[in-house]
Amino acid sequence: MGKTAARRKLGSAERTVTPLYHQVYLALRQKILNGECDPKIALPGEHQLAAKYGVSRVTVRRTLEALELEGLVSRRRGIGTFPVAQAAERQERYNFGGLTDEAARQAGETQTTTVSIEVIATPADIAAQFGPGHTEVTRIVRRRSAGREPYTVMSAWLPQAVAVTLGQKGLESDALPAALERAGIGLTRAEHVITATVADDHGAAQLQVPVGAPLIAMRTLFSDADDTPVALIEALFRPDRYEYRTTLLRRGSGKDRRWQAAY
Repeated sequence: MGKTAARRKLGSAERTVTPLYHQVYLALRQKILNGECDPKIALPGEHQLAAKYGVSRVTVRRTLEALELEGLVSRRRGIGTFPVAQAAERQERYNFGGLTDEAARQAGETQTTTVSIEVIATPADIAAQFGPGHTEVTRIVRRRSAGREPYTVMSAWLPQAVAVTLGQKGLESDALPAALERAGIGLTRAEHVITATVADDHGAAQLQVPVGAPLIAMRTLFSDADDTPVALIEALFRPDRYEYRTTLLRRGSGKDRRWQAAY
């Protein structure tokens, strides 16, 4: 979520002022994504949250609305607000930039199949992302399906040093960013590109569509604290199963008031 709300000049320096509701939003969001909130138990009520964070009920209400828009909580009239089951898992499965998994929402359940995990010579386009010195990489190919219908195929590329650090269990994890973090590889940057493409032989075979069928392509390059690329994920999506959705929130005040994406 964008961090800039309003800038106030103090002498020659600038200070970024974050709205109260956004501070509460970040705190609750992190708890939900970390799996600290039981989906079967309602979050504390507005009065309790307001007291805990020292804000008004209006601020709490705005926070819950933002979390609901992001799909992290479900608000049930007369009952309470509940964390959405598996919200953290869905977040780790690259629900970046507003890509909403329509197939999962419609079918209720999805299956992930690991197609292959192998060490291969580094393709030229992958070497360009990782830089010199990476003659071999580990490639992981996974396919997601709703029922018997595949709708996403993902290829993850890892430098060999990263693959060794992850170990077999980490390589088999469906939530790769979380596995990297658990292995002590801190992720601080993700460069995310979404484009339109057509199915090649590989995509057509995995997604059971004709060669040349339109697809959505997503490429995400993850880097660590030293800005060193540690993982590249390329995904192909069937466009009839995905939609691009971004929530914009109005932030700031005066001349600094602007629309910003809510992540």
